[in-house]
Amino acid sequence: MLDDQLSSSSALGSILSERSYRGDRRIDKALIEKYLKYLSRQDYSPSYITRILASIRWYVNRIRDLLLDYATLRSLLPPEERNAIVETAERCLVAKAPRGCRAVGIEAGRYIPVPEFHKLMEECLQDDSKAGTRDRAMIALAWQLGPRVHETAGLTLKDITLAEDTPPRYFVRIIGKGNKQRPVTPRLVGNAARCLKD
Repeated sequence: MLDDQLSSSSALGSILSERSYRGDRRIDKALIEKYLKYLSRQDYSPSYITRILASIRWYVNRIRDLLLDYATLRSLLPPEERNAIVETAERCLVAKAPRGCRAVGIEAGRYIPVPEFHKLMEECLQDDSKAGTRDRAMIALAWQLGPRVHETAGLTLKDITLAEDTPPRYFVRIIGKGNKQRPVTPRLVGNAARCLKD
């Protein structure tokens, strides 16, 4: 039953997620927290540990849901055993990953001051290759619209729609976390739009 849910759940998103969620089987809250602490001592990144915790929580949620929702499965277990498993699952769901820090060399996101932005654009203008033109467009778009780095880097031509030709104005479809599109499609105008046109 659990394997069937792994194959059919819309919450997993990809085959890679499904594969990683098949790993953990014997669980209680103390074991989860001990395992997460072990991972943090092995210098895994906080985001990796959080992903592991998410897969464990998915698994625990499915066990609890199966025990609560399927009459056939409920009939196979004595009520005391079923209740004990559900109680253990509830405790597992409140397990927390240890507080971590960023890996060496990875800085937190930060605000780029206007002079630094202009310096970046100047560097791109000095590079008359296609890469320089592309970088100028990406930096200008990111500065004006404020998407995350991966949202900017993931843009393709099909995400850009020309709204007006003179002066150029573009609608930019930005896909964010959870593969969700921004509710309001931002409009790129001014110098940033001219950089994108180039």
